[in-house]
Amino acid sequence: MKNRKIRKKDCEKKWADIFIRWTNNTYNFDYRSEISYNEGAEDISAKSKSSFFPALILELSEAVKFEGDKEIKIIFDLDQVVETINKKLEKYGNNPSIINNVILLIQGHLSKSWINDDLKKLKTLYGKCNFKGIYYISCKTTGSEEFVIPIKNAFK
Repeated sequence: MKNRKIRKKDCEKKWADIFIRWTNNTYNFDYRSEISYNEGAEDISAKSKSSFFPALILELSEAVKFEGDKEIKIIFDLDQVVETINKKLEKYGNNPSIINNVILLIQGHLSKSWINDDLKKLKTLYGKCNFKGIYYISCKTTGSEEFVIPIKNAFK
């Protein structure tokens, strides 16, 4: 049986692959995900098969709600998305040499119509932050398809 860290990385890769499929389809890129199981490595990197496009550093973060020190992994509202992005901004602090190269992927469990309703506020809050890009991604569930919503587009 795989240990917890390996299972976590494998799960993150599945979420990152949603973003990579969307990116490749939307912009005609040819990225593929690469995962490193080394301690301290970025979550996932994306490399261009043709080497024509620059490598991407992808950091995944499941949108969570905190009650004290307890973490609840189901997200229901905009405040939890905001809290998740703010925690990642805090993590990188004033280190622009790193954060400027990172694309943050928020793993969400909300419907596309919900996130679209709050997209303008998210873009206002984070459109000029130091991350290279921020995207809300959702996997395919019963009754809904996987989707990617740009909060801060890394490719425009």
